[in-house]
Amino acid sequence: MTTAKLTKADMWGVELWGPAVAALWKSIKDGQGKTMKSYEFNELPDIIQFVPCALSFLFPEANDLSYNQSDLNSAAWHGQTEFHLTLDINKKSLGYVEQYYRLIAKAAVVSYTLNGLVEGFQIRPIKSMQPSILKYGDETEHYGIIVYWDLFESLSGKLTLGI
Repeated sequence: MTTAKLTKADMWGVELWGPAVAALWKSIKDGQGKTMKSYEFNELPDIIQFVPCALSFLFPEANDLSYNQSDLNSAAWHGQTEFHLTLDINKKSLGYVEQYYRLIAKAAVVSYTLNGLVEGFQIRPIKSMQPSILKYGDETEHYGIIVYWDLFESLSGKLTLGI
């Protein structure tokens, strides 16, 4: 049995816009010439070997679909991205970490539609960027920022309701 390859017209959800979210965060460069390593949703690492890096996740319990009489017409996706910025919790690193609030916000604002793939991608307005001490797997604690975001996608014409 062969599986037909999906075209962009057939795709929606993370299959469509997941690579664009990863590319958005990859566009971030710090003041020292380091570029953000950003993992796609389906290729999260077992360990963090490179900083700065970004890992994005969806909240499975909090994604909303909207229907009309003939089709599924929109989706609201809610997720977070963990920005792992250091390999330790040395307070000398906090100055380096703090620049990322500006860099992350700027990247998100200039990529609001993810190059036309979605209606909107935005950092949440309340408690949107949380400074954190992160631990990924068995690794040592390290500084990072957790960013909460919402993504709005038009699905009109992608799925027709069976009646």
